[in-house]
Amino acid sequence: MSSTQLVHDEITPALLVDAMFAFQKTAAMKAAIEFDLFTKFGGQARTAAMLASELDCAERGVRIL
Repeated sequence: MSSTQLVHDEITPALLVDAMFAFQKTAAMKAAIEFDLFTKFGGQARTAAMLASELDCAERGVRIL
């Protein structure tokens, strides 16, 4: 088996999928930080609807974050 064949055997779609999901996770974290979402909790339990109202955002988006 040549070294080229070995490299091709190790490359799978899973690598691409993992990279795509990693991007989504960091993008979600970035959005939460930009909206100051963690500070809005203030040590209290809040629903997505409550946070969305405070942030003037869509409830669905806050729930996803």
